[in-house]
Amino acid sequence: MPINIVKGDAAPLWDACVDRFLDDVRESPQTAQHFAHIWLTQRSQRDMLLEAAAARGIAGWLAPPISFLSELPKRFHAHAAPIDLLTRRQLISAISTSHARRAGIGAAQGTGIVRGHMLDAVFGELLPEGVTPDGLRHVLGVTDDDSFAQRRNDWIAGVYEEYLRVVHERGLYDPRAIHSIIAVSIHNGALADATGGAQQLHIYGLYSARTRRVLLGALAAQQDVNVTVYVPLDTSEFDDLGAAEDLAARPRPRVHVQPAPDATRELQWVAARVKHLLLAGEEAHQIAVIARTGREDTRAACQQLESAGVPCTARIRRPLAEIPVLSLILQLFRGAGEGWSYRILRSVIDSSYTRVRIDLKLLDDIAARARPGTLAGWERALTELQDAGPDDEDGELHRIRSERIKRHVARFRDLRAFLEPLSGSRTERGWVDLTRELITRDPLELQRSLCRVPHDRFDVVRFDQRGFRRLETLLLEWTAVADDTIELGGTEWYRTLRRMLEGQELVLSTPAQKAVQVLEAQDAALVPFRHTFVIHVNDGVFPAHAAEGGIFSEEERSALIAAGLPLENRSLALEREHALWRAITTGGTVTATYRTTDPRGTPLLPSLVLPDHDQASELPRSLELLSEPITRDQVRQAAAAALTGDTGAVLTPEAAVVRRAVLHAHAELARGVPDRSTVPSMSMWNGVIRDPAVLELLRTRYGPEHVWSASQLQLYTRCPFFFLIDRVLRLRPIEEAEESTSPLTFGSIAHDVLERFYATYLDNIPLALEGAAAARLDEVLNSVITARETRGDWLGIDPLWAVTKDGLADTLRKYVAWELGHMNEKRERPAHCEYVLIDADTNPVIVAGRDVRGRNVQMRLTGRVDRIDVDHNGRYHVLDYKSGKTPSPKGYRDGVLLQAPLYAEALRQAGGLDMAGARYRSLKNPGDPKNGAAITVDRDPYGTALTFAFSVPARVRDGLFEAVMAASSTWASWDPDLSVCRTRATLDAGSRFDD
Repeated sequence: MPINIVKGDAAPLWDACVDRFLDDVRESPQTAQHFAHIWLTQRSQRDMLLEAAAARGIAGWLAPPISFLSELPKRFHAHAAPIDLLTRRQLISAISTSHARRAGIGAAQGTGIVRGHMLDAVFGELLPEGVTPDGLRHVLGVTDDDSFAQRRNDWIAGVYEEYLRVVHERGLYDPRAIHSIIAVSIHNGALADATGGAQQLHIYGLYSARTRRVLLGALAAQQDVNVTVYVPLDTSEFDDLGAAEDLAARPRPRVHVQPAPDATRELQWVAARVKHLLLAGEEAHQIAVIARTGREDTRAACQQLESAGVPCTARIRRPLAEIPVLSLILQLFRGAGEGWSYRILRSVIDSSYTRVRIDLKLLDDIAARARPGTLAGWERALTELQDAGPDDEDGELHRIRSERIKRHVARFRDLRAFLEPLSGSRTERGWVDLTRELITRDPLELQRSLCRVPHDRFDVVRFDQRGFRRLETLLLEWTAVADDTIELGGTEWYRTLRRMLEGQELVLSTPAQKAVQVLEAQDAALVPFRHTFVIHVNDGVFPAHAAEGGIFSEEERSALIAAGLPLENRSLALEREHALWRAITTGGTVTATYRTTDPRGTPLLPSLVLPDHDQASELPRSLELLSEPITRDQVRQAAAAALTGDTGAVLTPEAAVVRRAVLHAHAELARGVPDRSTVPSMSMWNGVIRDPAVLELLRTRYGPEHVWSASQLQLYTRCPFFFLIDRVLRLRPIEEAEESTSPLTFGSIAHDVLERFYATYLDNIPLALEGAAAARLDEVLNSVITARETRGDWLGIDPLWAVTKDGLADTLRKYVAWELGHMNEKRERPAHCEYVLIDADTNPVIVAGRDVRGRNVQMRLTGRVDRIDVDHNGRYHVLDYKSGKTPSPKGYRDGVLLQAPLYAEALRQAGGLDMAGARYRSLKNPGDPKNGAAITVDRDPYGTALTFAFSVPARVRDGLFEAVMAASSTWASWDPDLSVCRTRATLDAGSRFDD
């Protein structure tokens, strides 16, 4: 009997469906059978239907006459097993490749299961409508325009026919064909049994007939059950199935449009509106937040609603590759295939799933110096750390540090024994077996980690556990179809596994049911919510664009559709998108939001489905709406903002938090706002340590036996807070060695070359860089560079180092050529190269002087002087090389520049040399200047600089570490940022020792 088609907007359509179905149910005899049955598309429809039945006094059902379309295979007893995804892809790929070779159309080689085949998408359109191979071959004839099209069409039909035959022979079925399979069952008289003997069948929730035409046709042709289908008012797809009844149209709601500057502001605004509705007494399940797709938008909407304290229910989609535990497994294979770079190795060790007890600071320290790319390289670098240590580390601290590192080396060795077998080459089957063994044997105890709930994030645990089980199932299926002939490298396997996991999704429903509904558009179609918010209604998102490309051109698709083939083209896709839009916006009040920019700031367009609206009504581009706080953070910020006004008492539900915020704000102000003209006073908020235990530790560590270096003293005088975090607390930023040669490495190599070259000519320097002198310099260059390369020092990535190496050699040749001429002109010569400041017993030298208060001070000092020159008068000069610019002499006036005078004074006091002064020279700018920041012994500012140097130890012991930059210096990009220092204050003039 023909289908009864009822058309209407969401609210009247739902009311009509409920009235007619419940009226039919009332006529059911007092037996196990029901007079009526209903097929629904979404679970919220079932809940609303049961509420309506209860409101009418209808008793509950032990076997409710309600089915979801997803349950139809079970209702119609589809006993055959569905073919799994991997087997399907492998089968279609193998068959299509074989037919393509015969047809000579140049198909891609191989039968990989991840790639699948472009025919798979076409078959996905044909199978739901039960297209037969003969029917397909007949219709394809309308596109036989040339010999290639004929060969292609023969290939498509041949692959389709063989695929269906093989699937049938294996006793399986393609799940995409379920509607056509059910249609066959209906033609065979199975509908009455599937509906429990009901005489009336109601179907609600279809907004389009796509992929269901053959099913609806079978329902129209059967004679056992009277079928009524409820569809949107503005659709003609169902008109040929039976008589249509139009319900009385109600005035459609006006769609309110709200532009938002970005996704965050959009979802915050929606959450605020939802919360206001709930506070006004609206039922939560009568409010819906709808997105076109559920991969990103529904998840973000749920997070925003939950942060606002709004209960919500949703079906969250997540690609398997983004599930945390599976992402970790991918990282294991990525590291094994691509090399264990710092970031990959750190992420594996730092993961809460692995529980590997290796100190990450050790990895950070290694990575800041070099870039090991193998596990062996990392282990070797860790071992070398046992013997290395800071210059100022005493023997006991060194022993303790060495023992601690030794334990971590042992743990890393165990980790390496597990990770190394993951590398190498294997067949696809070999890699699948290895991955199965990894998750079955579980050496990292991942499965135990899956049972721990992080900060009440039960959603993470659910995704992890189900994702882990899904991976086990996939690998089991993969084993049956994996290739066992061609070997894959580790990188190829990582990419193959990643593509597989990216192509599949896990869908989980949140536990709450009577809550705000966060839905994808197709799940919300024709559900009459009282309040609907449609988010991210941007061009290209809603309506969604039809897929580009494919095996048929757009013109061919249109011709095939006209010939009766159930394919999709752009016109049909757009028409169905508009039908979907109407199906979700015809009930209650409707609000649509869209974004005006993407995360990169690129302008975005609103969708064409939106009505005319005032684009100037865009939400303000501030991060928070403090005028309407909905989250805890916003409530706190609003209370803090209220304190800036003259309001007296501030009302807040979190008084303790606001009190702490006020204290924090006071501390920030006392430290100094980020303004170079603001210099805060020394206080407990800015650099003054008052704790007696800490002060006692400072006095002990930096007492008379502490060995100072010029670099330590200069670090303090530039900014004492830097000394605190670097030398006292030993904090290091997380960073990775640069791809290019670092300035430190450049300078180190240059120092080695100049030391060895000038050591050859201490008594008689050559007149110019010619002949034997030039040959000697080239010999030293090659020797030093070869030694660095041989011992595995990090010099930068090979291509960049090859260029830098040539530039380094050229720089040193130009510098030496200039300097030889200059020294001969001034009648100077090198006396010592790389002179170490130690006494006869190899102990650090002791230097005496006075601090700014006139007190006598002695310091143990160590260091290495780049070069000591002697002039024609027999007086000595300290020379320090700089790779780039030479320092400014104004640094002597506030202590930022201490190295030159300290070295000169140490050589005078401990070395007994007749010192004339000190100077700096630039390697990259020879002769510009000839003597940078030159300073003369016993002439101002020589004494001033020494006084500052002798004043530092007492300040350190007194716990003075203000975060204020010296006047002669500036905040550099490599200095700790505001998140660490909390200020960018700089002294206007004078020095920090003026008090």
